[in-house]
Amino acid sequence: MGAGPIGLATLLWCKAKGATTVIVSELARGRSELARRLGATEVVDPVIKDPAEQMRELTGRGPDLVFECIGVKSTLESAINMVSTLGRVVVLG
Repeated sequence: MGAGPIGLATLLWCKAKGATTVIVSELARGRSELARRLGATEVVDPVIKDPAEQMRELTGRGPDLVFECIGVKSTLESAINMVSTLGRVVVLG
């Protein structure tokens, strides 16, 4: 969640470690475009579409791992609500 400097670094790290599906949730257009150029599978505007729903459409299940890179209480709550059962939320923001 988030495509600021921390979120983009996390995206690159996930790709380098072999993640096959990386969905980024971001409001800002410029940051969304940069996330796409850096290899995000999909970039979702959370105002338009639920990132967890997009993950289920692409993979058939919810995310096993959510990186919260924004540092806002409401996005942390969203991360907790979207992660799959027995999944993990990592707070970096």
